[in-house]
Amino acid sequence: MRQFIGFFLVLFSVALVLAACSGGAAPADPGNAKPVVIQISSVPDPALVGDVAFTLLITDKDGAPLEGARVDIGVDHTDMTGMSMSGPATEQGDGQYAISANFSMSGNWKMTVYVRKDSLDYKEDFDLKIQ
Repeated sequence: MRQFIGFFLVLFSVALVLAACSGGAAPADPGNAKPVVIQISSVPDPALVGDVAFTLLITDKDGAPLEGARVDIGVDHTDMTGMSMSGPATEQGDGQYAISANFSMSGNWKMTVYVRKDSLDYKEDFDLKIQ
């Protein structure tokens, strides 16, 4: 019985030390924060086969509209190689950029958005479902 109590006390002590050393959750690494936030909307919504107008709202990490950027868009059908489109989006003001595309096929598409301004050179991919 004495060995059992001793074993229990050692186990309890180790658990206590591990709990004290674990601390809380690690803080987020500010170095991994996105330099811009991109929100995409489409007309029609949801996007359908045919003509689709996309509006991108691009803001900096503090939520201020990003103006004067060069925004290039590429779209690729993820299920069929060779089906792709690309072009520059036009600035609409207040951090909004617009581009139109004509989708000849439904399915899964990937939109790649490139944002460049001064030293900013940012790229982000978005999944699209064209119905």
